[in-house]
Amino acid sequence: MSPGLWYFANELAGPRLGGFLHSYSSDLTVYWQGRVARDDVAKIVEEAERAFLQTGEKFTGSIDAYGTQDEETEHHFGPGGHSISKLLTSPVVPTFEACRAELTSRNCKVVVWAAVTGKPVRTLEEGGENISVSIPQPYFFDGPFRPVILHAVSRTLAMDETDTTALLDDIKMAIVQKKFVPGN
Repeated sequence: MSPGLWYFANELAGPRLGGFLHSYSSDLTVYWQGRVARDDVAKIVEEAERAFLQTGEKFTGSIDAYGTQDEETEHHFGPGGHSISKLLTSPVVPTFEACRAELTSRNCKVVVWAAVTGKPVRTLEEGGENISVSIPQPYFFDGPFRPVILHAVSRTLAMDETDTTALLDDIKMAIVQKKFVPGN
């Protein structure tokens, strides 16, 4: 585990979502193990772009594609305008094993990271996540970015939105009650 504060939202079957904070005043990263493909990443990024448009904030986006199937192992695209999600489904971005999409405004940075290989990974508690969304805490508690995470989790875990909301609320209460634990 990296230094910082960690929390796992539990179900009877075990942790389904993790939360990470560098500190209680930092951005929140929600992470999980899901079935994620390139199209799923594009949908998550597109929904984040729409959320930015709802805020009225001007933003730019960029994409880093890792493990591409050509002579380079990493490609960077951006900064660009309001449609980097369309790049993810275009032939401009080569096939990749993982990618990081970053949407940035003056007040907010949203980061989507995903590995799309489907390769077996460790358990969630051992750092085996393959998808995460990082946002400022106020945007997680309320606002147009909370549904981005809700829909991403529900879609990639094939989980009912009511159950996903309960897990996200568990993470929210763990922040409020300062139940995250230090990692090293």
